[in-house]
Amino acid sequence: MQLYVEVIDYDPAFGHDFIDKIAADFTVTSLDSLSTSVSYTGAQGSIFSIGKTLTCSTNYYGALCATYCVAQDTDQNGHYTCNTADGSFICRNGYTGSDCRTPICTTGCLNGGCTVPFTCICDDGWTGSTCNECIPRANCDPIGGFCDGPFNCKCLPDYEGVNCQDDTQFCEHNPQVCNNGVCTTTGVNAYSCSCNAGYTGGNCETGIDLCEQDPCVMGDCINYMTDYECDCITGYEGKNCTSSEFYGIVNKFECLFTLSLYSRKQLFDF
Repeated sequence: MQLYVEVIDYDPAFGHDFIDKIAADFTVTSLDSLSTSVSYTGAQGSIFSIGKTLTCSTNYYGALCATYCVAQDTDQNGHYTCNTADGSFICRNGYTGSDCRTPICTTGCLNGGCTVPFTCICDDGWTGSTCNECIPRANCDPIGGFCDGPFNCKCLPDYEGVNCQDDTQFCEHNPQVCNNGVCTTTGVNAYSCSCNAGYTGGNCETGIDLCEQDPCVMGDCINYMTDYECDCITGYEGKNCTSSEFYGIVNKFECLFTLSLYSRKQLFDF
């Protein structure tokens, strides 16, 4: 680029007088070199100071405004903004790669990949936030079986069968099945219960009611499963409230009263 400048004495009345001239050559080499002031000296000693500034057009960047860049945010074109200094891509959050089209995966995504940032999409047969949990085969027993790869079923010790559904040590794995008794494994998924005193039922779940036969003749029965206690009414005592300090031995259906005035017996039904 060449710059030509003439210095003239402006004088409308007596005419314009030529004073000096300058012809300066400078080349646009970079943005930095065009952002400074340069001084030139004319033929007659005149000094000229010229300020140079280069401004890039929209979407152009770099030293010579030669780099074209338009910010993008699509899967097709990429996800980036433009570096205002040189026009290079600055990937948006969650993307990487030279064209900023590669999603950044969750840390530790093992058996899958990402189509969106920070989300691990699992391959078939895997699950979990990082796709590190295998999915067992359909019908694989959740108690006796497990998977060590996609869609398989491995049996734990003491379990067998196609789906690990058969428990060969049932009582060992279900110690509380006999609520109030002792469990004995009798076969695959089979057991029997030996009930503690005072309990009955297939799983020893029912307490025996020793008060059911109403053993307390003259009182209320309190059941303790293995024994009972009678809360006798006033004047009676004994295991079954059959003894009276006034009338001797009585039962629930007959009371014998001695009447001193008439010297006879009288029967009362309860």
